[in-house]
Amino acid sequence: MVSIPYHNSNMKMLNVVLPDKISQQIWAEAKKRNVDAAALCSGVITEHFLERGGKGSASSEQEVHMTVPSTAFDVRKNFPGFPILSIELAQRFVDESFKLPDTRAFKSFSGRGVGVSPNFVFVPYLLKRQPGGIGVSFYGGPDKLNHSGLRDGRNPNYSRATVHTWEELNGLLGLIRRSYELKLGRIR
Repeated sequence: MVSIPYHNSNMKMLNVVLPDKISQQIWAEAKKRNVDAAALCSGVITEHFLERGGKGSASSEQEVHMTVPSTAFDVRKNFPGFPILSIELAQRFVDESFKLPDTRAFKSFSGRGVGVSPNFVFVPYLLKRQPGGIGVSFYGGPDKLNHSGLRDGRNPNYSRATVHTWEELNGLLGLIRRSYELKLGRIR
């Protein structure tokens, strides 16, 4: 049994019973990442439900907005009518994430952003108002990624920033690989 002990008004404790084989895998993965097994489970469960819009199941409206994860993603096609700057910044961010192993992208459940699988980075939204821009999120808190342009994300395992210029985006692109390695391990 894995206990996830958090005692504040925003988090509840949950006891999860797992088969021995899965439990052993969790402990091995936690050791490899140098984290507590309960924290690893908490993060995986939280991410799963956050990816689904924070609901137990996706509504049919959400399913209409999501696209199938793919190794190629055309932001312009998926976000017609958005400012060109928003589209180009998002495309550059997604293209950079595709440089990492087994990465796929899809239009998010909300219809406002681009999800990346595995969920080490994502674009939560494209700005619709001119001149444009994007929001970006990275796995790893601002302290772990050590970048002054980041703030805490909605999920404590993530950092976020708003990007309005190419200069701002270029300063963040190196964090994509760092987030991947924090979440999934070093790339060999």
